[in-house]
Amino acid sequence: MTQLKLNENIPNFILPSTTGETFSYETLQKEHQSWHLIIFFRGAWCPVCVQDLKDLEENKSYFESKNVHLITISTDVS
Repeated sequence: MTQLKLNENIPNFILPSTTGETFSYETLQKEHQSWHLIIFFRGAWCPVCVQDLKDLEENKSYFESKNVHLITISTDVS
């Protein structure tokens, strides 16, 4: 497993998105010149995760005001 140190850039990764498109971290970095907070969650079947995601959505403007772009990743397969 790769270990990252503080202030190191993470490698690019490409994943399927919920819209059926492909998500590329490298492309996102070009579109959003900000900090990125990447949150991994278990899945839509997890009530705690669903509540946490709702809380994040409700507070999205707070993160945006701090120049932080939220990214959520799940292992759910649709």
